[in-house]
Amino acid sequence: MIIQETHKLLPIQIRDNGEVTNMVQEIPPHGIPLHPKSIKRISAVVKSQQKAVVFRPSLPVSSELGLPTYPTLASVYPQELSNIWSRLLQKTEGNNQRLLEAPIPLTIIDQIDPDEQLHYFANYYGKAVKPAYVRAIVGNTCNLKCVMCPYHSSVLKPTHTTDFFTGNKAMSWEMMEKLARECGEQGIKVLIGSVEEPLLHPKIIDFVRLCREQGVPRVQITTNGQLLDESRAIALLQAGLTNIDISIDAAEPDTYLRVRGANLNRVETNVINFIRLRDRLGIPCQVRTLFVRNQDVTAFSNR
Repeated sequence: MIIQETHKLLPIQIRDNGEVTNMVQEIPPHGIPLHPKSIKRISAVVKSQQKAVVFRPSLPVSSELGLPTYPTLASVYPQELSNIWSRLLQKTEGNNQRLLEAPIPLTIIDQIDPDEQLHYFANYYGKAVKPAYVRAIVGNTCNLKCVMCPYHSSVLKPTHTTDFFTGNKAMSWEMMEKLARECGEQGIKVLIGSVEEPLLHPKIIDFVRLCREQGVPRVQITTNGQLLDESRAIALLQAGLTNIDISIDAAEPDTYLRVRGANLNRVETNVINFIRLRDRLGIPCQVRTLFVRNQDVTAFSNR
């Protein structure tokens, strides 16, 4: 058997096993050692069936928590499939049904016992599955004091038990460079904005541009839209922004004033202008508006 594993994590006796010929055993470079029980299970299936085998452990706890599935940790396949095997796994990663539909006789091993589950989830889950995204909080300030906001509401802010929202804190450029580089290397999307108004950060456009230059596949900003004037809109689009969420929370000027304490017309104008600029420049960027139903603020109607 030909063994392909860059991290040399298989036991010596497995790597030197010559009982199975004309087969390739491949261990993807996740840096995760196979549990001894997993190795025995894979070996038993290969010896008994002499066909392709894919090991993708199934972890009930991860599905219950809504976490991503485990990737392929090992595979064994006939040498004649070497030219297509990596493409096949890449196309079917995370989708066992699609893999089973491939015109190749194979077996998927995904059921593992509690010892293996503990090994793969408690010890190595963080290595195996990269995050779906990184949310970057680039500051602690906002230009609005929305009534429902737990961070900046004039009613709720006095109840804070930490001083995070006192003063003016902003993410350093050094941290932005680190985030852009590491997320770009791993192909992880970056979501900007959570507890703050990100357009207040003086380097926000540079950060978006750097993320895209470093290979970040998607950069999203969540904003209240009050500061999204024409110059910022053009700069963000040209920097490579791929998604923007604009929180509005009202359909009438008086409701917006009560909820957000600002001018609804301004944000509506900014949203419309952003879409027009996007289309005029021919730059793809998904635009969404967000609404929260506030109790005792707007009457609900079934119409």
